[in-house]
Amino acid sequence: MPSHEFIKLVGQDYVNSQYVPQTTGAQIGLDHIHMYNAIKRQMKDATIISNYYSDAVMGWDTIPHKENTLMQDSDYYKKLQNNHLFLRKEIKEAIKIDLEKICIRWPEQGNFSCMNEFIYVTERNPKFHIRMSAMCRSISNVVLPYADYQLLNIMISIPLENRADKLIEKKIIGRYLNIRDISSRRYSERSRFTEKNYSMEERLFYLYGYYKMRVFQAFNVFLAKFTHYRLQIVNPYITENQNYVLNKSLWNLFNESIDYLAKESYISADTFRILKRKEYRSIHTSLKYSIISVYLCIKRNRKNIEKEDGKKL
Repeated sequence: MPSHEFIKLVGQDYVNSQYVPQTTGAQIGLDHIHMYNAIKRQMKDATIISNYYSDAVMGWDTIPHKENTLMQDSDYYKKLQNNHLFLRKEIKEAIKIDLEKICIRWPEQGNFSCMNEFIYVTERNPKFHIRMSAMCRSISNVVLPYADYQLLNIMISIPLENRADKLIEKKIIGRYLNIRDISSRRYSERSRFTEKNYSMEERLFYLYGYYKMRVFQAFNVFLAKFTHYRLQIVNPYITENQNYVLNKSLWNLFNESIDYLAKESYISADTFRILKRKEYRSIHTSLKYSIISVYLCIKRNRKNIEKEDGKKL
């Protein structure tokens, strides 16, 4: 087995990757460039066995019983309805129409557990992970063992209670590799359904890690406030401190992005006021990266239009 190689991401990696959302129509945001950068910088001649699409196949959004099969039941629709501050009415309506086109393909006789899972498997994963793998393949040899249609059909045919919350993956790892579950998802999305499948020893191991992680997080929030992000400690439970990168390396770009979107009325005055503030906890971090990514995409499109107009003149 080859030795493990640690590849450190720094703020400049994100700054230098502005072309990624621009060339993918913002399907891949600036906050998702870690794997591509790692390959581009240090692994060009390697053959990479990727786990892209493994979440979709293994049951990331599967629930134990079939329910919530309507568009209105999905988290995507609920977020759209509840997001009354961040989007203009006409933008929300356009997104709703797209969502309806996706949900109308729901297979009544299929073994999807809910609308969330159906959207995750057929839309969210392919349009992000498969797009990202195509970019990685342009610079290295990338093997995608999980992105297999036959494997997907086999996994979807398995009873829901055996694949909900990636349970089948946990059982395979536990049986053949005999290692602890160190998945970060247990720390962020712990559920009663999955926890009952762990032994008392594993639960105590989890609780130790959970409270240790929270102490690290609280201390870093304290340091961020009083040192203005000049000082942070390494949190072993976080592989990407994106809020730190945002405030340290991308804050000027974020301000440029949100100022433009507010000026062009893409977002409301309330949204502008809420998001303009610096946050020491990752409350709106993902949304702020999305704003940067959308702005970069619009900016490139505007330049292309101006270039075409210049040719016509």
